[in-house]
Amino acid sequence: MTDFTAPRLAKAAKAAKHLLHARSGNVAVLFALAAVPLFGTVGMAVDYSRAAAARTEAQRAVDGAALAGAQKLAQSENDARTVATQVFGQLAPAALRATPPTIVVSADKQSLSVCTTGTMPTTIARVIGHGTLPVGACADAARPTKQYIDVYLALDVSASMGLAADEAGRDQLRALTGCAFACHEKEGGQAKSNYDVAKEKSIKTRVDILRDATQALATDLLNPSNPSNGANRNEYRLAMYSIDDDAKKLLGPPTPHKSRIDNEIERIQLAFNTQFDIALPVIDQEMGAQMDGLDRQRPRKVMFLVTDGVQSKRHQPWESTAFRPIDVSLCDTIKRRGIPMAVLNIRYVPMPAEAAYRGTVQRFQDQLAPNLRACASDGMYFEAERPQEILSAFEKFSSLMTSYRIAR
Repeated sequence: MTDFTAPRLAKAAKAAKHLLHARSGNVAVLFALAAVPLFGTVGMAVDYSRAAAARTEAQRAVDGAALAGAQKLAQSENDARTVATQVFGQLAPAALRATPPTIVVSADKQSLSVCTTGTMPTTIARVIGHGTLPVGACADAARPTKQYIDVYLALDVSASMGLAADEAGRDQLRALTGCAFACHEKEGGQAKSNYDVAKEKSIKTRVDILRDATQALATDLLNPSNPSNGANRNEYRLAMYSIDDDAKKLLGPPTPHKSRIDNEIERIQLAFNTQFDIALPVIDQEMGAQMDGLDRQRPRKVMFLVTDGVQSKRHQPWESTAFRPIDVSLCDTIKRRGIPMAVLNIRYVPMPAEAAYRGTVQRFQDQLAPNLRACASDGMYFEAERPQEILSAFEKFSSLMTSYRIAR
């Protein structure tokens, strides 16, 4: 029995060895066959990622072209098409520049659409037969039309606005009084406050810059000339409030008369406290319901809050909640009613050498900018510290009021 089975076992072992080698070859072949679609799938992912980036560039290009073209519709359709084509060529990805975009002007000449379609060559995905991928985007923009807009200015005139407007002024006040922070009123036996000294020595304070910036804004918005693009200018009116212990109405209801505004700007005076929780609800109520802006009886309402973001009440313990960041929910209440809210954060300058700063603002300064940013509507948040930055922020807000937004 043993003699009979040994050769057969040896033969079986040899056959198994050959089979094993044969199976190893099959695995290699199967792997090679599977690698082709696997490689192609990875390649497609890479190429699709490139195509997605190209589509994003294409969208930016048609957005910019549509906006630029729409602004020229008031002059002529030909001008609108020419400008839209030029802007598209400047912004489009290389794969789409060779083919001019499709530009369609509406029958009433009030809107313009720009579309682009094309392909981009693939690299890795070519191995599975995908030589190109489609790339395209469209955008519509409306011709600027006249709107009626009421701007409600809410100006923080608390004691912090009595700070010198720049570092040179703060150094000058320190040399004259030994203090640059929280000494804007007569305290501790002072015969004169820092604010009094600043006025005597012609040192510009933040409230002075606030007056200058508000004056420039009024001049800009109420200027009777039409925009350079030939569209009818929007019609603006201004209302103005100072915020301290409550909201003091300096100018209301909104007025288009610049002479009245000039007079009221001169009345902006430094106060002591900032009670947002009292002042903002008052302004919110007086603004009334949001309108469509199609005529003077239905004006669009926009609020512009200018502040350092600190709720404060002087003569209270520094560590108390009398000193805290603005409550964002106050802004949310206004925005939920459909009223856009622009915010200018006039940043606090850190003064760690001053005890009053350390005891109040320093505790929560890192919360001020995030809270004020959350208060603002999208694209309507500004920051400033130096005088020119404050003036520039007011200019940007003015430009925002006359800017054109993409329709889709």
